[in-house]
Amino acid sequence: MTLIEVLVATALIGIGTLSALTTMVGSAALDEELRERSAAVRAATSRMSEVLAYDYGDDLDVFVAHWTGAAAATFDVDGLEPLAGQPSCGAVEVDDSDPERVIVTVAVRWRSRKGDRSFEMPMVVTEIRK
Repeated sequence: MTLIEVLVATALIGIGTLSALTTMVGSAALDEELRERSAAVRAATSRMSEVLAYDYGDDLDVFVAHWTGAAAATFDVDGLEPLAGQPSCGAVEVDDSDPERVIVTVAVRWRSRKGDRSFEMPMVVTEIRK
């Protein structure tokens, strides 16, 4: 084997190793992003289940009062870091500006290595106001 053949073989092995390393690093970053998104989806789904299960006696005003209260409005999400200046990642947002329906959005907002991220799950509640 000549010196040129050895150099070409070394270069090819180096390029292959670098490609494999780049793929592994990208895969690890994607894995972290998917883990964070999964945690956000699980937390939002769980909180939305609580919203749906809440017994408000068909009185939207009771529903709105409960879910806009400080205790019910925010929640923590394990494994996610809240945005700067926010006490928690999760929030239940209630829009009752329409007299015939209430829009409830469960939102999870967090800080990741790639910047601020969010996941929102909206739902419309319709009842006759008493």
